[in-house]
Amino acid sequence: MAVCVFRRLFCSFLLLVMAVSFAQEDGVAGNTAGGGTLIIGSGESRILDSLAFNVHLQVHTAYYSGIFELGENVPRFGTSLFRNVGEKTRVFARLEYGLNLSQGTKFNNNANNPSDFINDPFQEPEPFSARLGYLGIAHETLGSISLGKQWGVYYDVGGYTDGFTVFGSSGVDVYAGNTDGGWKGTGRADVAVVYRNHFRNLRLGLQAQLFGSHTNYGASLTYQFSPKFSAGLAWNLSNIPDEFQFLIESAEVRSSNYIGGYKFTGKKLYSALTVAYIEERYRRLSEDEVVAFPVVGTEFLNRYTLTSRIKIEGGFNAQWQVGNETQFDGNFRLLQFYAGVNYYFGDLFSVYLQGRLDDSRFVLPVTGTNVIILGLSFDFIKGVGRSS
Repeated sequence: MAVCVFRRLFCSFLLLVMAVSFAQEDGVAGNTAGGGTLIIGSGESRILDSLAFNVHLQVHTAYYSGIFELGENVPRFGTSLFRNVGEKTRVFARLEYGLNLSQGTKFNNNANNPSDFINDPFQEPEPFSARLGYLGIAHETLGSISLGKQWGVYYDVGGYTDGFTVFGSSGVDVYAGNTDGGWKGTGRADVAVVYRNHFRNLRLGLQAQLFGSHTNYGASLTYQFSPKFSAGLAWNLSNIPDEFQFLIESAEVRSSNYIGGYKFTGKKLYSALTVAYIEERYRRLSEDEVVAFPVVGTEFLNRYTLTSRIKIEGGFNAQWQVGNETQFDGNFRLLQFYAGVNYYFGDLFSVYLQGRLDDSRFVLPVTGTNVIILGLSFDFIKGVGRSS
């Protein structure tokens, strides 16, 4: 009885979110994880150096499978550095670490660690985990090149729909194999060399991951049709590391991901859709056994600003198995619907209520449960700079 009531309430709220969002012509910009725009200077003033420090803390209480649990939602801290070294040239760097403050279930894939793929699922996580660490140089005309652990070019498109407060990012393989996508290059890419440039409204990204034993590659192409609407395509080719090979059944040594999507960023509405073909989707069967198979995945995100204090969001993630070569006989399916509301006390503190309704088949138990979450979110941001 309780499950039926939960489903009815959740579906009603999700439909309300969709209806309100699509009834409007304007939109709200979603949060982007890739960074922002820095104004170097105007007039006679010019920024020579700048440093920004940020802390993000989120904690919540989750109700799922008949239990209550205290958990966290991607707590992290980091610093960004910038220096002008010429009229058209600047250097930049980013360091970011994740915090593991509790032992609760992680519902946000953005919280995944680089080594979760092969770790004992019952092993306690380290208190700190490296999320980003890179150094780069950018020229106004020649583009930028950056080296280190950074958001890969696949995320140039995959990041369109990675904006839910808690859930999502399960459909298009950004966080491949229950990791942060670092080994594959689709998320926070390990040992990556990334080149980026833009030609008017066209943006290009090229990537290589130099592991020594093997090299992964990626590329992205995005186009800004208007200030509000952008679309893009991306591709990623990866090698399965030797330490993963013995775990995975039916896996090819090399596999590719292909993704396309769009995003609309208006005054009150943010809406985005991504679709991907994933040659190797990984499903853990036991502590030391993983199966791989191809899937088609999609993600949809809608966020709407009702007032300066209230934002609502809704959407879904889905994956369908291609073929029937595994023990799932082609019946594997990920299908999840999300809806929620955030209430803001200013720009940096909010209270959120989020829910997930699941209709998946053959996914991990915790991944495939209905969830209601009530939580708090706080950000601290401080920047300093030196001008000429």
